[in-house]
Amino acid sequence: MNRFIIIVIALSVCTSTYALSADKKDDCLRVLGTGIYNSFLETNCNFNGGVSTMLNAMYTKAGCRSIVEQNEVDNTIKEVSTDSEQRLKSMGKKKFCNGNKQAYYDLAGPLEKKPNLKKGESYANVRNKMIKAGWQPFHSEDADTCSEGDSRCKGRPEMVSCSGTGIAMCKFLWKKDGKTTAICTYGEEGASFHSFCD
Repeated sequence: MNRFIIIVIALSVCTSTYALSADKKDDCLRVLGTGIYNSFLETNCNFNGGVSTMLNAMYTKAGCRSIVEQNEVDNTIKEVSTDSEQRLKSMGKKKFCNGNKQAYYDLAGPLEKKPNLKKGESYANVRNKMIKAGWQPFHSEDADTCSEGDSRCKGRPEMVSCSGTGIAMCKFLWKKDGKTTAICTYGEEGASFHSFCD
């Protein structure tokens, strides 16, 4: 198996600080190869988590451009591209993309941060922030039906449940790039943000 192709490859690279181990050249080549492969996934599978951009920034920040020679860059590009094309062709696009989706978005995870929400913030504001951050309302087949006249869930297909007792808690589901998160609110009038309640 090609050493560059496993996209959750153990890079021995700290993505948050762009730190490389003592064997910098090998780490640089792994980052380069993984970046090329993820770029291939983004182009051919329409994945949009920005992983190749993240890896390119890591490669640059770690000083890899002055460590890896151009002929090694060219060889890596050719090797990874050829192997990726062969895998796509032999597996078929659907199987190839589905087989890489979870691992791709696991790498993209740090880029998919939830917006900064404050306890007590109106759910109307929360909805706007979630949508701006690329999250979409998600309707669960198991969701309760919104009671007639309940302003907390009216026109909000992402509602899972709303209670009329206690602190009048509601739960709403949101989805982004195959990942789902839940938001809980409180209050009978104009639901207010309580917490992410996954």
